[in-house]
Amino acid sequence: MDVSVIIVHYKTLSLTIDCIHSLIEKSKNISYEVIVVDNASNDGSAEELQKKFPHIRVIINSENLGFGRANNIGIKAAQGDFLFLLNSDTVILDNILSRFLEIYYSFQREKIGVLGTLMLDRNGIDNYSNSYGQFPNIWRFFRDLICGFCGFCGRRFTNVRSLLTSNKNVEVDFVVGADMFIPKKVIDEIGMFDPCFFMYWEEVDLQRRMQKAGYKRYIIPYGKIIHLEGSTTSQSPTLARAKMYDSSLCYYFEKHNTWMETFILKLYFKCHCLKYFIYYSKSEVKDYWKTVFK
Repeated sequence: MDVSVIIVHYKTLSLTIDCIHSLIEKSKNISYEVIVVDNASNDGSAEELQKKFPHIRVIINSENLGFGRANNIGIKAAQGDFLFLLNSDTVILDNILSRFLEIYYSFQREKIGVLGTLMLDRNGIDNYSNSYGQFPNIWRFFRDLICGFCGFCGRRFTNVRSLLTSNKNVEVDFVVGADMFIPKKVIDEIGMFDPCFFMYWEEVDLQRRMQKAGYKRYIIPYGKIIHLEGSTTSQSPTLARAKMYDSSLCYYFEKHNTWMETFILKLYFKCHCLKYFIYYSKSEVKDYWKTVFK
């Protein structure tokens, strides 16, 4: 078996069906399996997927394990030499599995941890900022915060963009978790996703561990995948998403950055969360506080 495609599903039946259809239609001349891990949707969608695609494997969790732990379930069941972790809100536009394999074997002497492609947004436009990124530190955190307010976010990706435009593979800090092509032997060496992350930053932590083990991460200019970004998380209220995002980032800083950076980050979140009292109940803000600053 060449590739095990792992898709985490949570109440996104129509999106997941479109994703699997596109994968089957475009994947040629390669042996692969599809593993769907359902995060306790409890709406009949997992059973519907199994009925619609009897040749794929659907694993139904008894509870919502989050992104990383659900992928770990799929990884344990995988039979392929390579893993392709794919978001359910994606659409494959070409034979991406064969392209990934071809690119991987072209790197004869480099240790490759992850390959990803330059994603397209729902309008078919190159989506640079949501395809790859830099490992977070406190300087980059505040830089991105300021850039977000001022609308300058794209400028820091100029060099990468020019290389991708020239059809060159580009080394990056991390590939966004919507499409990660990983040799299974790498996971066997460094371990799976850290189960302490429920959602957000788990793929960055995984690739930081790859970096420490000497594995490189690349974005390739070949291959087209549309990412309907946000469709899998839009069901969560804003404060609930902020709680997951902020707590995961704090945990990442505790693992990989200095204690001073972690202190400054948490201090910022403590000040920032005061505004939540305007929009949310005291109990909701208290729950945010307990989760992020545990």
